[in-house]
Amino acid sequence: MFSDLYYKAFYFWANWVACPLGAVPFQLDEKRRRIFTNNRSHRKSLRVWMFLAINNLYLIWCMWYMKKTKNFNAFNQTYAGWVVSSIWVITLGSFTLQPDLVCYLFNATVTFFDRYQQSFMPRYNPNRCPVNRVIDTSCTLLRWSCFLIGILETVHFAKFARVCPFYINYYIPAAFYDKPVIIWTAIFHGSIYFVTSLSLGFSSSFMVSITLHMTHIVSDDIRCGRKQKYRTLHTLRTGYNMQITYRSLQLLNKLYLEHGSVILYPMNWLILKMVTFLGATLIKYGHQMEPIVRYIIGGWVIFGIVMWGTCLELAGHMFLYSCRAITSWKYHYWGNETRVMAKFKRSCRPLKLAHRTMFSIKRLTVLKFFRSVGKTMFKIFVAL
Repeated sequence: MFSDLYYKAFYFWANWVACPLGAVPFQLDEKRRRIFTNNRSHRKSLRVWMFLAINNLYLIWCMWYMKKTKNFNAFNQTYAGWVVSSIWVITLGSFTLQPDLVCYLFNATVTFFDRYQQSFMPRYNPNRCPVNRVIDTSCTLLRWSCFLIGILETVHFAKFARVCPFYINYYIPAAFYDKPVIIWTAIFHGSIYFVTSLSLGFSSSFMVSITLHMTHIVSDDIRCGRKQKYRTLHTLRTGYNMQITYRSLQLLNKLYLEHGSVILYPMNWLILKMVTFLGATLIKYGHQMEPIVRYIIGGWVIFGIVMWGTCLELAGHMFLYSCRAITSWKYHYWGNETRVMAKFKRSCRPLKLAHRTMFSIKRLTVLKFFRSVGKTMFKIFVAL
């Protein structure tokens, strides 16, 4: 279902960049086009996540120390670093703590897409599909942007390690601040920030590619009663095949929610905090910052808005189109299966990303997200 370019890029980033550095605990089998994990890659990724979790606790201590000493400028910088670090901890932890489940989810999704293509789209060419071109472009942009952000953060540490309060070099006494200490702290901080940026780019591209394909199937293939041509065979829109297809999509959606729905609410809150706080800092103190600091903060603001806004928009469209697809079945002629499909329709629920009743991504969630960002930015701009 995915293009050859997608698998080649996945193989390069997973097997040659992300997995050797510990950003993700799995690799891609190029021939079978399935991902797998082993104890070595899992231990390496778990070690990186533990270092990152310790660094997150260290940033909490730094905030407490800065608040106690009433150094509010340093407290604001440390708070921004803690928000970004918390996003990294959640993202890398979702891959690291249960790598077998992540591999099972991806392989089950690819298997479903492949069987769906063989059964209902025999002439389908994934390399010429517009959806796959969008997926390839978006995944490339996400991975390379995170790669460049990781490089900028490493350069930032090398230049401002002694003056930034969220780096450990800030607290080392001058008597012990010699060359070996500088080298080891640079290796630690630089590798952690670079690896976790890769993990964030990998996870966001992973989510975008899966959600785009599921949304396309729900919006175009299983929706009935339209006049335009379908890309699938007519046999899909029979009662038996429609039930199997939609139940498979529901099962995949349920499996993803069991694994990743816990991180939806904290991720939405943290990214909203990150975007508004860093944007306010850039507006208020941008003229006092070094150029590389402005580039890093601006990059994080743009990346947070674009990445999370895209994820919310895709999830909202998936919920909207699944509602329309279920409603459209009553306008389709099912023949002898009309009564069965009527009962099946009553048992179907729209596909959505949600964590129980606490947080549910629907059509207007992305509008609420951008409205919150816009309101906060406007208040800060007026207060200045």
